[in-house]
Amino acid sequence: CRDYAAQLCLPTVLDYWRSVGTHAVRSKMSETTAQAVKVLAQLWHPSLDERDLAATGITMAPLSMHSPLTLVRLPEPLCGNGGGTCTDVRTSADAKQVQDFLFANGVECPIKCINGVLYVRISSHIYNRME
Repeated sequence: CRDYAAQLCLPTVLDYWRSVGTHAVRSKMSETTAQAVKVLAQLWHPSLDERDLAATGITMAPLSMHSPLTLVRLPEPLCGNGGGTCTDVRTSADAKQVQDFLFANGVECPIKCINGVLYVRISSHIYNRME
């Protein structure tokens, strides 16, 4: 059984993007993602300077270079090697364990292991809101 919902709603989606404007949609998505990154950074890494999240290792690149999808380093001591007092190198198995725990508690988000450090992958779309 195939689900044709995506194909059937495509004309409506394209009409919406045309009416609002591609730039406005993409800007809103990027702004929402940047806001979410800042919220997580303040909660998980309150002692670090949020003006340069990439330099402190909170994100992989400056927010100005992010698309609506990005990685945010997990808080200590979960994150692994590379952040503050995090000295343990994490693995993909550690990432899966954290992701499974979150899923079991009603949170759906991928956890990624990059160079021994754990990150949550967040993304936003036009329908997402900060509240």
